[in-house]
Amino acid sequence: MNTISNVKILEIFQSTVRFRRFIERVDSCRWGRESTFRKFHHFPRGCCVITSHLLARYLIRDCVVKDVVNIVHGDHPQDGGHYWVQINDLIIDITADQFDAMSEKQVIVGTSGWHSNCSIYEISTEMFDFTNVDEGGDYADRIELESAYNELVYP
Repeated sequence: MNTISNVKILEIFQSTVRFRRFIERVDSCRWGRESTFRKFHHFPRGCCVITSHLLARYLIRDCVVKDVVNIVHGDHPQDGGHYWVQINDLIIDITADQFDAMSEKQVIVGTSGWHSNCSIYEISTEMFDFTNVDEGGDYADRIELESAYNELVYP
């Protein structure tokens, strides 16, 4: 596996924090009850699937990450199923603080004891363009994802 330089890790961290702020500032009320994004009313709770797809795309498109960007679906023994972004061994997670073990708002970029306790169900490689998402009880088509992405990143 390739290693990521400390400079690149810092850039990824700063971009990840910026992306979380994009989500936190959006008025989720304008997404209706039938919208996939209605869950953002309770961010980060229940938002890991869609958020991971949006964040992965942000890192690929706007942060020019040249490494393979994956979405990992894992299962924690106490907390259950969860999704996060991973580049090589670098874990990137902006929704982990939905769990009690992560008591304060945080962005994880690096290694994590909590994540290392997860059993891995699936790893999918992400590309520049969105594909339909149908995971973990969440569904969003690629057009809906693209629209939400543009609303978050380019308000």
